[in-house]
Amino acid sequence: MAEPIKITVQSVLEDLQNGYTRCKDDKHYKEEGKSIQEKYGLNKTQVSQLFKHDKLKGRKVKVASTPAFILVDEDDAAEETDTSIDNSTDTEKDISGINESNETDTSKEDQPVEAEDNSPSWMS
Repeated sequence: MAEPIKITVQSVLEDLQNGYTRCKDDKHYKEEGKSIQEKYGLNKTQVSQLFKHDKLKGRKVKVASTPAFILVDEDDAAEETDTSIDNSTDTEKDISGINESNETDTSKEDQPVEAEDNSPSWMS
């Protein structure tokens, strides 16, 4: 009769932390040899018995997920560009041109604003 395999609780916890699944047909199984079943040469029933131990009950594999997006804070990006701007006279000319164009566009400001009568017709 073959000598039983010695598996420590700590080694199983480390395997779960390192991405090992319980069995090779688990949904998070990614690579060949990355399951506790394969690593220790166990069948499904033995893996099930292994995880009935008090310190292993309910333990799940730690899945390293890569984010689907990269979040960029516009304020941080603006600060980075502000520090790289050269304070030359060309920049000042551009800004003064913008200010001048805002001062000449007063077409809407000169017209008086009429109040709208929103009261119901029976009140007049």
